[in-house]
Amino acid sequence: KELVKRFLGRPYLNEEQLIKSYQWIDETCFLLKADYDIVKKESGAKFNFNRFGYDGIAAENANKILESPNLGTDIMVGHSGDPTLNHYEMLAHLNALKVTNKIRLILSYGDADYRKVLIKDSAKFTNLKIEVQRNFLEEAAYHEFKKQMGFAIFNIKIQQAWGNILQLIWNGTKVFLSEEASTFVELKEWGIKVFSVENDLKNSSELMHKLSDNDVIENRRILLSYLSEEKVRAYYNNMLIL
Repeated sequence: KELVKRFLGRPYLNEEQLIKSYQWIDETCFLLKADYDIVKKESGAKFNFNRFGYDGIAAENANKILESPNLGTDIMVGHSGDPTLNHYEMLAHLNALKVTNKIRLILSYGDADYRKVLIKDSAKFTNLKIEVQRNFLEEAAYHEFKKQMGFAIFNIKIQQAWGNILQLIWNGTKVFLSEEASTFVELKEWGIKVFSVENDLKNSSELMHKLSDNDVIENRRILLSYLSEEKVRAYYNNMLIL
């Protein structure tokens, strides 16, 4: 029980036995090369990198690469009730910036105690227009919900919410990520226009101006170059011949 409890904790990276096991591996498949770089550096292992993808961008979506976004001005803060998303700190920051956009907290799942405390404490920010999503939305409804988000902030230091972040970027949402997250490092290396929680949220003006249509189209073009259905199939095929 103690072992299970220890390995269910985060982060896993410095677990001694886990690091030792890396020395037995020749090939790896990572979603993000930035994660591979971190693990290789920390472990000193010699394994090779191969890109992996869960799902590609469907052809019907890829055909809409030039479609102009029609987003709202709401701000999505996080995607779950996970404490690693540091919601309270971000709400305090947005309150200090006197942000007037509606703020949407997605708390339909995650740590129950944390969600309860967060909902109670968020009421302290009386100047913010906060709306809490407590119930699960069906997939189609959730996709439509995200189309209301002109802005999204993930104040998280680890790789998480990859699927949500990709969909928001494809929609044309202006996405802010922590520079400590491998997600931020990876997307910047790809050339995606994403923004820094630490350096681009120093005033509220960044939450007034959405991405230009040209930036949205360029972001989509880059996503397709890495995550089209054809690319993801190629990643799977490569795994079979390693």
